[in-house]
Amino acid sequence: MQGSRTCAPAAAGTLTTVLGAALGGNPTASVGLTAVNGTATTYLRSDSAPALSQAIIPTWTGQHAWTQTLLAADSGYSFSGATNMTFSRSGNTMVFTTAGTERARLDANGLRIFGPLPACILIETDAAADEGAWRFSANSRAAQHRALNDAGTLAADYLTATRAAGATPTITAVSIGNSTDTPATTCHGAFTAPRVIVSASTVATNGVYLPAANAVGLSANSTLTARYTSTTFETILQTLFSGVTSPAQFTANQNDLAVGNVTVVRASSDASRNVSGIAGGAAGRFLIFINVGAQPIVLTNDDAASTAANRFLLASGTSTTIQAGGACIL
Repeated sequence: MQGSRTCAPAAAGTLTTVLGAALGGNPTASVGLTAVNGTATTYLRSDSAPALSQAIIPTWTGQHAWTQTLLAADSGYSFSGATNMTFSRSGNTMVFTTAGTERARLDANGLRIFGPLPACILIETDAAADEGAWRFSANSRAAQHRALNDAGTLAADYLTATRAAGATPTITAVSIGNSTDTPATTCHGAFTAPRVIVSASTVATNGVYLPAANAVGLSANSTLTARYTSTTFETILQTLFSGVTSPAQFTANQNDLAVGNVTVVRASSDASRNVSGIAGGAAGRFLIFINVGAQPIVLTNDDAASTAANRFLLASGTSTTIQAGGACIL
């Protein structure tokens, strides 16, 4: 027998059977995250399907593979939630925003990151623990390069560049290393600068230091090496060290010669003249004496013509003659 058989109680203790044809119906409920028990007596047609509710918030337990590509005409994908993240594309420009604020943009000019403290962190996955994190950031007109621990709670600067305020990009300072680690710095190739600034250290332990105002000291266990091509040695010295004096031509022997707090002395004489000492000496002071004249100048060793504090104690134990065009580093 076609159709359906329905049994329904007509009264207490009585069962009535009704024969009739079942009817098809379109789905009226939506697919959600929980089962819905229906009450309709109609059946679901073979070419119909219930709608998927857009209000569901599922917890995905499996991995999803997306095959749909983002086309140039697409406005983007939005991820709604507490942060309201949006990823969009317009032509060859990709933009990432959170809470309506642009955070990153990728276009023909490169990747730009926006924020009060924009940063990019590189993580080397095959490095040992706390040895593979590097951070590049910008803050208050300064670009900083740092080494980090894995948690990002410890940092050590190795390069910082500071720019001046204004529309024209101008670098005012570049700092290499930091005062805690004091790392060794190696320069490969040519290095040209109008001046070299040394921190105001008074400890003559290593390298170049400042024993006094406007004076440069070279520690006992350090070596000064000058290499040049077509530039004269005198020009190189004037470039490297600030403070140059050119006293009047010597027409007599000079005792307790006063040159001030300078690094380079350019002297000349009318004949062979002696210089027995220089006033204002200080422990560790660095002085370059250049003979720019045509006659020799003799630096006399431990000469009593000058006071004891101003005399030369030369390494050879004898007087040193600086010929025309020559120089002596004291």
